[in-house]
Amino acid sequence: MLEKYIIKFINENDINYAKKLIEKNFKDNYKLYNYYMGLCCCCEKKYFSAIYHFKEAIKNGLINAVIYYNLGTAYLETDNYKLAVECFLNCIELDSKFINSYINLAYIYYINKDFKTAYRIIKLCLSYSEDVKIKDIEKKLLSLICYS
Repeated sequence: MLEKYIIKFINENDINYAKKLIEKNFKDNYKLYNYYMGLCCCCEKKYFSAIYHFKEAIKNGLINAVIYYNLGTAYLETDNYKLAVECFLNCIELDSKFINSYINLAYIYYINKDFKTAYRIIKLCLSYSEDVKIKDIEKKLLSLICYS
C-alpha cells in the first residue's frame, strides 16, 4: 500500500514528499530505496542519477521487467542507445508482453535510420498487442521503408 502512495506522489510531481517517504520507509531496503529514488530522479529529469539508482537496485537483487524498462528509458534520455537497447531486450526477455519496451527499442532503430529493424520489432510487438497506436507505428515505418 505504501508503494502505491509513493508512486502516486511521484506521478503527481510531489517528489520531495515521495523522497521523504522513501527515505523513512526503505532506508534499509536498498533495492526498493534505489528503485524509488531512481523514479524520483527520472521525474526530475536527473537521468544520470536515475541510472545510478536503478543499477544499484538491480545490484541489490531487484530483477524484473519494469526496472530494466526504467533503466533503458534513462539510458535513452541520455542518448546511450547501446545500453538502452540492452535494457529493453532484458525487459522483453523477462516479460515478452511489455509493449513499451518494443516501442522504445523500435524508436532507437528509427532515430538511427534503421527502419527495417524498427519495422521488424513493431511487427513482433503486434503479435502481443493489437493496439491501434502500434498499428499506426507499423504503417508509418512501412511507408518509410517503401519511400527510402
